[in-house]
Amino acid sequence: MASTTSHSPSAPPFRAARALPLACRECQRKKTRCDRTYPCTPCTRGGIPCVPSTRKPRTKAGAKAVDAELRSRIAKLERLVESFQGEEPNPTSSNGSISPKDAESSSATSPASPNTTKYIAGTFWHSLTAEPQPAMTEALWQVFLEHVEPVYKFLHVPTLRAFMERGEPLYGQDAESLCNKALRAAIYFAAAVAMTESECQVYFSKPRDQVVSHFRKHVDLALHAADSLNTNDLATLQAMGLYITSLRVIDSSRRAWSLMGLLVRIARGSYLHREIPGESIYIAELRRRLWHNLVFLDCYSSVDRGSEPAIHPDSFSRLPPTHCNDSDFGPDSIALIPREGEVTDMTVARVSQEGSPLVLRLSSPEDAVSSETWQQRLESAYNYQRSIQTKYLQYCDPAVPRHLMILGIGYAASHSIILRAVRPIHCSPTSIPPRVDSPWVLQLAVNILRHCDRATNCGKLDGWRLMPWVPWHAIAVALAGLCSIRGTPLADEAWGLVDRSMAYNAAMVADSRNGLLWKPLERLRRKAAVFRDQSSMPTAPPSQPNFLPDIDPAAPSIPDGSQHQRQQQQQQQTLPPGDTMATYDLGFDEEILLPDAGFAFSAEMLSSLPPADASWFDWESMVKDMDDTGMNGMQMV
Repeated sequence: MASTTSHSPSAPPFRAARALPLACRECQRKKTRCDRTYPCTPCTRGGIPCVPSTRKPRTKAGAKAVDAELRSRIAKLERLVESFQGEEPNPTSSNGSISPKDAESSSATSPASPNTTKYIAGTFWHSLTAEPQPAMTEALWQVFLEHVEPVYKFLHVPTLRAFMERGEPLYGQDAESLCNKALRAAIYFAAAVAMTESECQVYFSKPRDQVVSHFRKHVDLALHAADSLNTNDLATLQAMGLYITSLRVIDSSRRAWSLMGLLVRIARGSYLHREIPGESIYIAELRRRLWHNLVFLDCYSSVDRGSEPAIHPDSFSRLPPTHCNDSDFGPDSIALIPREGEVTDMTVARVSQEGSPLVLRLSSPEDAVSSETWQQRLESAYNYQRSIQTKYLQYCDPAVPRHLMILGIGYAASHSIILRAVRPIHCSPTSIPPRVDSPWVLQLAVNILRHCDRATNCGKLDGWRLMPWVPWHAIAVALAGLCSIRGTPLADEAWGLVDRSMAYNAAMVADSRNGLLWKPLERLRRKAAVFRDQSSMPTAPPSQPNFLPDIDPAAPSIPDGSQHQRQQQQQQQTLPPGDTMATYDLGFDEEILLPDAGFAFSAEMLSSLPPADASWFDWESMVKDMDDTGMNGMQMV
């Protein structure tokens, strides 16, 4: 008989253990060594019949260890899969799919078997392989077109429709390519985030958080499959932009902020930040839209968290997108003419994008060598206000809901940029803004909070779903002013706006109300409240007017009323050609007096001014408190 080879020690760990042949009966009886061949050598030599043993063969001693290791690995895999289900509830029905209320069971159309529920985490695996049903995708697509795409505007609706509705190729890639699948998944995720609770119940019969959770998993997998960290595909970059934009709406942690920095690097690796010779008009325009939307997102991220931006305003040469409609160009276009004096598809985006480089500059810490003076920063802020008023806002009709949103964005952006110029988060070591402008600054902060309050409560704006804009900077500046002003109509209005804004935004602020922004705000509010409640008598306002005056550096003190009148007349004469008023409308019924571009505070002038305005010192304390809160959170315990 052929010999049987024993188990090799180099065999794979998961291979079944081989049985070891036993000694023959005679060798077992005599307790002699048997070579386990039949007939064996001892029996052959002795002329004894060799009968194989009937006992059960033994297995190798290591088989139990191998089996235990295999079971351990399977158990770990089971726990890992179960953790995916437990971490975020999966919005699946009993057959493992999301469907509209009246939709048929997914077992007829799903590529995955509904019987997967009998396996470990079956609904989880099914949700990863099942595609949304037509009724659901149609609802998501319409929500995206109505509430998401018009606001961020870095896609092209005509070609996007052909891709989403008819399955046509996009950017030269098949509709089912990995990059285009990632874009489709990001569109569904963005739409789910933009949906209201009632809409999710109507279309999916599921809570909003479950619907969002499902599509977030879907886009996570799609972006991974598209190799998003190494991509040069325009569709994948667009998908990542949509993903990060939508993620901030539902997640106040640092995830969106961190991913924004990563996306900037990926975009630079794809030369999205530069004009590339030979690009078609169509592709060049889409790349311009996407890059400047990323600049806006970086601007938003830095303002949202009070942090430094990832993009420097002088580090890119990509031209701004054209102020036009989507119908004005396409893949075969040979020319693109901007629409001047009109409200276009791009107006909302251009109002925000035009101010983004300036906000990036104001968000960056200045150095002693190249920093602008605070007067230059303020003049740049006024230039932005003039620019958007001339190009866009003057053509908006407040009776049109979309135009009203454009006006609100423009006014709020103007106010915010001006406020950041005179109340910077990072102070220039060579140019500190004047400490004698508290009433004017408080009025500016109140204007911003008033716009936010109107946007929150205005029914006409209900159709717009934006990223959460928490006006923490305006709240902080207002509270700093309220630490030294009380009992006046402006102070009373400011308190009402501050309290409503804090109540509304506490749940949306970056890092939640326990983060480095909200804790200092609450401490500053307590200080302002103590000052307010100390006396019911109104305090006298500081001895300067409620605007930034044209102060002669040689003047020994703040101008009196007669000087103020003369300065107004001088300002009328120094306005740019075409301007006939010394005031600019900053929104609805608020006006801020423009200072003369040539005025300045010398060091001697600052040192001679009376310390009447304590709000600047309260603001400085607030900024320091933010830094201290952040550093304390990083300390080892």
